[in-house]
Amino acid sequence: MTKCKRLQKSRNTRAVRSLNIAAMQFLAAQRNDGSPPLHLTVSRREHYFQTLVRELAEQLGVAFAFVAELADRAPLRARTIARFGDGKLLPNSEYLLDGTPCHDVLQSGFAIVADGATSCFPQDKALGTMGIESYAGISLVDDAGDLIGWLAVMDRKPLADAARTRAALELFAGRTETELHRRHLQSALHRESLHRRSAEERAARVTRDAMLDDLTLLPKRTLFLERLDRALLRGGSRFAVLFIDLDRFKVINDSLGHVAGDALLREVGRRLRTILRGNDLAARLGGDEFTVFLDEVDEPAAVAIASRIERTIEKPILLDGHEVVVTASVGIAFNAPHYRRAEEILRDADTAMYRAKESGKARFEIFDSGMHDRAVDRLQIEMDLRRAVDRGQLHIVYQPIIRIGDGAMTGVEALLRWAHPTRGCVMPATFIPIAEETGLIVPIGDWVLDRVCVQLEEWQSRGVADIGVNVNLSPVQLRQYDIIERIDTIVRRHAIDPRRLRLEVTESAIMATPEATAYILRQISGLGIQLCIDDFGVGYSSLAQLLRMPFSSLKIDRSLVTGLAQCPEQREMVRAIHSLARTLNLQVVAEGVESAEQLAVLKELGIEYAQGFHLSTPRPPQDVR
Repeated sequence: MTKCKRLQKSRNTRAVRSLNIAAMQFLAAQRNDGSPPLHLTVSRREHYFQTLVRELAEQLGVAFAFVAELADRAPLRARTIARFGDGKLLPNSEYLLDGTPCHDVLQSGFAIVADGATSCFPQDKALGTMGIESYAGISLVDDAGDLIGWLAVMDRKPLADAARTRAALELFAGRTETELHRRHLQSALHRESLHRRSAEERAARVTRDAMLDDLTLLPKRTLFLERLDRALLRGGSRFAVLFIDLDRFKVINDSLGHVAGDALLREVGRRLRTILRGNDLAARLGGDEFTVFLDEVDEPAAVAIASRIERTIEKPILLDGHEVVVTASVGIAFNAPHYRRAEEILRDADTAMYRAKESGKARFEIFDSGMHDRAVDRLQIEMDLRRAVDRGQLHIVYQPIIRIGDGAMTGVEALLRWAHPTRGCVMPATFIPIAEETGLIVPIGDWVLDRVCVQLEEWQSRGVADIGVNVNLSPVQLRQYDIIERIDTIVRRHAIDPRRLRLEVTESAIMATPEATAYILRQISGLGIQLCIDDFGVGYSSLAQLLRMPFSSLKIDRSLVTGLAQCPEQREMVRAIHSLARTLNLQVVAEGVESAEQLAVLKELGIEYAQGFHLSTPRPPQDVR
């Protein structure tokens, strides 16, 4: 085993590296003796380290030369910057410093192992693998004296000339320190640049996310309102705001799924962009609501663009293998001197859009001041309605259902009335749509059913035992996930026969989601409660659909009864409905009977039951006998 021979160690931590006089004298003496001079010629700065290690190895006649820097301090790890060995540049690598001669350089500033390096550092397996016998290394420091790396050579034979090796390392260390320090500065600058660029990209992404809708890539509400505010401040020009809401989007979203719904919204956003002019702006406010800013536009031009938007949106769209047609309701508001804020004109465009929906959907409406007054009034009705139950303002009246043959009362329909403290008697046509839109119809519906059950108990105690009560069930109530539990809980709370209850469901509510509605109605029927189709004759029910639903009666819509005496077509339609009902074993009630002529025609057609003001006005419960 070769004895480990560490010839020199120096703890010199040079503040500024320079070629010492001894090294200069030694190199000069070598040149006088005819020894080959040590020199390094580098044509390009970026190749300095590769050129350094190659020429250092060749001029000293050693097998290996490398430059390294600290990669990590816990644990101490080194990373080579350039490696030369056995006549070629080698790939860079990382290695642990503990137990290596490089660790001595790190601690002492300079180290030479002239012979037996492998036995000197048994932990350094790489030395044994490469067959290294000698090693020399010198630390590289910056201007502050901090270690930034080291320069080293290794050979498979003992070191022949330690003094010349040290002089060579001293000679090249100064320039190498400068280049390595520059490299570190460049790396730091590059990291700072990347960090700054990353921060800028993050800031841009945050700004984009805040301003643009992820789904459609259209501006969001904030950006749209900023554009409106600038237009209002500019003054002097005519512009318009369009508020767009997709009709029946929820049906498509619920039936085909949210992925298809998102695809539909993306396509609508794309189509809007194709329509707009250069200075116009489209935005998505959320859900299925879009807005458009039309700059420098008069009323005819705005109307033409709104019509084009409607036609473009309603073109068929292929979603998950289904061809879907969606329409849009559009509200238009033009700028006016009284507008001070963007939210005001957007509010009025929204109001006009709701008027378009109320007027049949798939159309546009232009805002006028009357719409705002109606919207404010509607809001006030909503606020008052929220307090009406608690304040005892709601009450129920009962309109008799009469058997035409003998005029006997066979049942009643519960009709809701609102005794408003300032408006007087508010009819259901006024407040029921608001209750359905806001969801108030659910608690109000529960209250109505509970009061009807209380009334049935009271009538039963008075001996009015054969009276059944029809109660209207809103489409909104039908969509409640716990509708069956709600109805069952209310009915069980009272000592009544559930067969005396008949829940009325409109034909349009049935046809909106026939399969789901049929399932719910079968469950209600399972509670012993009877079911009736309301407003029959104005929807699109088919015989096959009716057969799947557990109805016991139907009501002919009042629109078919109104012109019964004068219109032969309506008479034939009523005759057909009656024939269909008899086939399905359904009891038929004609509602809205207001004249003796109508009643006579109904009797002639064989209709057995009728309801209307000609027969009886709605009565308070104490007058039902």
